[in-house]
Formats: sequence, C-alpha cells, structure tokens
Amino acid sequence: MAMKPLHKLGTLLAAAAAACLTLGGCASAVDHSGQFTFATNDYTAAFDTTRDVLRSYRLDLDRIDADAGVISTAPEFSPGLLQPWSPLQTGLGDEWEDTLNHQSRAVRVTFEPDGDDTMRGSVWVTVLREQRAGRRLDSETVGGSTFTVDPQLRERHSSVYLVPIRRDPSLEARLAKRIEDDLRAQLSTGDEAIPDAPAADETTAPESAPVGQ
Repeated sequence: MAMKPLHKLGTLLAAAAAACLTLGGCASAVDHSGQFTFATNDYTAAFDTTRDVLRSYRLDLDRIDADAGVISTAPEFSPGLLQPWSPLQTGLGDEWEDTLNHQSRAVRVTFEPDGDDTMRGSVWVTVLREQRAGRRLDSETVGGSTFTVDPQLRERHSSVYLVPIRRDPSLEARLAKRIEDDLRAQLSTGDEAIPDAPAADETTAPESAPVGQ
C-alpha cells in the first residue's frame, strides 16, 4: 500500500528533527543583548568583521555603507527542518515555523557613537513571511484555500510579497556575540587600528623655562 503524501511529509520532518538534534544543526540561544561595543579607533576593524560574519552565515549583502554606518542583507529563505544545517534558525521552534511557512530573514547592523571614545553596533533581524494576494479561506475544509487571480495586479507586479512578522532576538544575539568575539580575537593579534600621526604643525613642543630663571 502506497504511503500517503502527508504521512511521507510527517516521516520526513521527524527524520529531519532527529538529524537536527543529533548533528547539532540547530543553533542554541545565546544570552546576549544583540549589541556590541568597541573603541572608536577600531571602527574599520569592527565594520569589516561584521561584513565577514554576515557572509559566513551565507547572507547576501545588499548595502555596505561605512560612511553611514550601515550593513544590511537581502532576505534569506530557509526550508526549516528540511535544511537543519542552516545557521539562521535558533532551536526547533524556528525550524518548525520555517518548515510550515515560507519565511526569510533580513539582517541590518548599524554603528553609532556610544560615548567619547566608544561606538556601539546594533544587530536587527527581521523575519518576513511570504504572502500571496487573493487568498480565499475555505470555512469547511482545512487546507482548502483557493486564490483569485487579478490580471492587472500581475501586470503591475508579482502577487507574491513579503510581510515582516517579528524580530528574531535569538539570531540577533548570536550574530552580535560572534562579531564581538571575532573582533576581540582580531585585535588581540596586534591588528588594532593605529591612530593617524599628528601633522608636523600640530605637534606640540615641550615648554621651555623662561630665560633668566
């Protein structure tokens, strides 16, 4: 007897969940604020480290603006439990949610002064869910929804669009901690930002004692 499609899907999801737990593909939550601080002179190193960390998470950067202090990524989709090795989800809750809904995550990191000699980096992760215009819910049958088609809407733009549904503080915390750790490791090797030497006319000579004293 052939296995029903829903039974197949359930079996596949159960196997993916087991693999997630066994192989450690699901990341653990991190106790972190989603922010990190650093010395103002280390801004270039912090900016470059942030860019490299986001790329290591397989995210496509769509804005890299050091002057404005912003790095952002394009939305990255994940099939959830069907791809348990994805670094974007934190725990089985995220895995299940992404499996049942076509979702993506977009990251934005901003840099701003946090005192006279320090700066702060803030990580913001938005979870977006794919929606389709014209959905009609069936009041009697579960999963019996249908969709209307608007030819004019399809001519103007796609009927599929993304809706922000929540933030992802767990991923924000993991990214911020990773950036903080990588930056600290880089600076500890002696690659700290070296302030520019003062110009010749800005160098202050030692004061000499008055003549006759």
